[in-house]
Amino acid sequence: MASMAMDDDDELNFFRNYAGGGSSITAPRAPRRASPNPFDALNDRDTPAPNRAADEDETPLQQLIRHWMNERHAPDLLPAQQVLLAGLLDHIHRQTDTVQTLRADPSSSEEDHFRIMLVQTEIERVKFIVRSYVRTRLFKIEKYARFITMNEELQVRMTATEQEHARRHADLTDEHFFNSVLQSLPPPQRALDEEGTYQPNMSESTHFIARP
Repeated sequence: MASMAMDDDDELNFFRNYAGGGSSITAPRAPRRASPNPFDALNDRDTPAPNRAADEDETPLQQLIRHWMNERHAPDLLPAQQVLLAGLLDHIHRQTDTVQTLRADPSSSEEDHFRIMLVQTEIERVKFIVRSYVRTRLFKIEKYARFITMNEELQVRMTATEQEHARRHADLTDEHFFNSVLQSLPPPQRALDEEGTYQPNMSESTHFIARP
């Protein structure tokens, strides 16, 4: 029986489409160089990344972790990190290819295979952070979909894919409310109250500060 789970290539393609929103955004590529660890590129400060001047002491992976934590603790939707996410996904794809090549090499030693296992563990750790970052944003988008579709300030923080998802989710929610409840009410009471749209509580107390 065919499995519904995505393989690694399908998953990477999904997140690439999510990050790029179907646009022609191209992540900057780091120059190829010999390295004892195929995954060093993610922790390399020489790797091109957005806002390099502002984040001189952070690697792309450290930047992703910071944006991930900020997104999790901020009450509203923060600006999407398209270029950073696309760059990391490109690195993951290339390092996964490198690992597969090394595993298929009959001349690889037992020590090489042990190091490959460590690299695969690191790849899965980064993929977990990417998944959590995307899921956190999707949770906020679905929770505040109707508010987002009426707020241009929030829409400019989103990718094209996120904006389309917010519109579709808001339309489906409105259709569900109408079919379930509103159509049974008198015509004057069938409209949804635009003023009561669920929106983030910006007055909520928090102990976290999100740095852009």
